[in-house]
Amino acid sequence: MKNIAKVSYLFLVSLVALVLGACTNDFDYTPAKVSGTEVYFSNNQDSVITISKTASNFIIQLHRVDTKGELTVSLSYAPGEGNIFTVPAQVTFADGSADAPIDITYDPAKAEYGVYTGGTISVVGDGLDSTYGITTLSFKAGPNEWIDIPTDKSIGKMRDDAITSIFTFTDGVPVWDVKIQKSAVKEGMYNIVNPYEDWYTQEAEAAKKDGSACAFKYDSSVDHNWVIDATDPNAVYLKECHTGLSYVAQEGVGELSLCGTPWMILMNSRSNFPDKTDEQIMELVKQQFPQYFGVMKDGVITFPKQAVCIAGSELQDGSYLSAAKNGLFAIALPGNIIADYALNAEYQGRFTDVDNNDYATFNLTLGDDVALVKYALVASSNATATANGIIDGSIEAAEAKASGSVNVAYTETGNYTLVCVIYNGAGEAVGTEGFEYKLKSSKDGSTEESYKDVASGTYTIGAKDLSSNFWKEPNGMIVKEAVEQESILSQGTVDPTKFKISPYLVEGYDLYFSVDEDGIITVEPQKTGITNDKYEFLVGDLYTWMLEENADFAAQLDQYGWHSNYNADDDVYNFILNFGARTSKGLGDFGVTELDTYEVLDRDASAAKAAMASAKKIAAERKYIFRKDFNTNAVHKSFNKSKISRLKKFAY
Repeated sequence: MKNIAKVSYLFLVSLVALVLGACTNDFDYTPAKVSGTEVYFSNNQDSVITISKTASNFIIQLHRVDTKGELTVSLSYAPGEGNIFTVPAQVTFADGSADAPIDITYDPAKAEYGVYTGGTISVVGDGLDSTYGITTLSFKAGPNEWIDIPTDKSIGKMRDDAITSIFTFTDGVPVWDVKIQKSAVKEGMYNIVNPYEDWYTQEAEAAKKDGSACAFKYDSSVDHNWVIDATDPNAVYLKECHTGLSYVAQEGVGELSLCGTPWMILMNSRSNFPDKTDEQIMELVKQQFPQYFGVMKDGVITFPKQAVCIAGSELQDGSYLSAAKNGLFAIALPGNIIADYALNAEYQGRFTDVDNNDYATFNLTLGDDVALVKYALVASSNATATANGIIDGSIEAAEAKASGSVNVAYTETGNYTLVCVIYNGAGEAVGTEGFEYKLKSSKDGSTEESYKDVASGTYTIGAKDLSSNFWKEPNGMIVKEAVEQESILSQGTVDPTKFKISPYLVEGYDLYFSVDEDGIITVEPQKTGITNDKYEFLVGDLYTWMLEENADFAAQLDQYGWHSNYNADDDVYNFILNFGARTSKGLGDFGVTELDTYEVLDRDASAAKAAMASAKKIAAERKYIFRKDFNTNAVHKSFNKSKISRLKKFAY
């Protein structure tokens, strides 16, 4: 987090000094005078009051300015709907006292958890107005549904995999203390009080120590509650929470809200089921989307991948996006701990022994509570079946009991998945992970690509919206408005016509491309790291995308020069990118097409030009052809004017 949007602390101090220095003009202020005895309710008096079902009264204080002598003040009470309270007709200030307690009584048997009622109390009489407060107070009071859990003073733990899966942090997936209450009404319902307050405090203190500005701000003026429904321990979900946490390092995000994916689906489904209650709709969600529910076991609630969504109040109209992509979001009720069953597998390269057998070397990093990992390297298409086979023993798997490097044999070039099953100390399978890799065999005569950094520059995501040029139903850009970020341009060492830009959209997913002898850029459809409930988003340059989807459309793009390209004069890379997904029917579009640009920093311009010159020269020598001609004699209308229909339509 401390690497995000650091702003000079000295700049902020100077700005404050400037503001204060501009407001030092002398001025006179004469307060208004009120005749008579001044009696008032404090402006800070809470209007919502929590009462106890084991008591029968509560106090609201009335105040006065002149404390001389005993004073009796008449009161009137206008009860609201469902009122259960009795307010006295008068209250007396003792001699020398500035406060008089109004003793409000009620029958605790009539007080219902979570139900707040009340009315309006008014001071009656002339000459009692005050400039210090108000003479009329409206209130509501009731017993809170949420009560503290005696264990550990109601303090539990939360491991966040929602905000940290969207933003980049230096300390991994954080765990911190949170106050968790239980429902006095319904068994299995819990409430996290201000779930992100403690985390924000830690981040703000760390930023202050750095002398930088925190990328977030927090609204502590009200409580922010997050309700957990664990009434079914095998189908736990989170309701909606306005966290009070706002991302301020960049405009256009706003306050962050979180929501369990099942609850998000329910909210979006209410209009489709006007005659059903939320409970009935949730039963349908359980049947249709069981993969998004958590499980509570031994006081710890764990959630699978994408079980939590995140939204920014100013981002895409507040729409929710999938988060919790690592499957690590967890909540421990007071008195319990969150086990660390995290697992990471980093590919370190190929090893070939003296007998010409190929092995993929992986560095496994096991969480503190992982006792054993069983793993097998298989073709990606068999990954799901392999995990089940490892668990039931029908598939042989290697084992690792500690972090370190492992070698796994493979025979040919292809797409592989390292399937891992995670076990706890009791020998129970507690999770599975799959790590996808494209591996090359030493026997196919090719060499694995590696990249060297060439230059730094500014990558602009969404420099221009092009979607309306190509789609009858355009959906804009992948971002709401242009975003600039510093990125690194790297060149392939084995094939210098290949490049990558990192970071791109999501950490771990760089933008790979190649160039031909004319500087035309090809971006093969590739993963972006962005997913929603239905699809895994892919990106590719529009022309290459259409070569697979619609040959005639691709021919028109080629005819009118709609290619991604390198502009040597300005040292700018122009990417005409299309976003979509691959289904059983092939590539399909979302109606999202945009221009992205990459501009090399001046200090690295010569290195970048040299890299591109070498790539173009090699491409010419190899006679690499990245463009194809289709039906060159055909007559086509300009797609800019006709806006050719989309071939495939997906919900986005």
